[in-house]
Amino acid sequence: MLSINDEIAECYGELKDELSRAKKRIPENDIWIAATALVYNLPLVSHDSDFREVPDLEVVDWAGEINLQGFATGEAELREENPNG
Repeated sequence: MLSINDEIAECYGELKDELSRAKKRIPENDIWIAATALVYNLPLVSHDSDFREVPDLEVVDWAGEINLQGFATGEAELREENPNG
């Protein structure tokens, strides 16, 4: 677990201001998460499209390579998508 420090807090403030000026609204918690990833130079693994609004943030969509089968029935299993059938 990574703790919030002064560098992350400063990045959060700058990021919040930048997003506000660009009229891009994302949840406060997401700004903190993005700031933490930016400060530590880490990719962010998420399926949340809000993170795509954050400049210079590398976002890895965990659902990009999989789909859920049977989720609604409670019999979910993960299956890798096979573009060849």
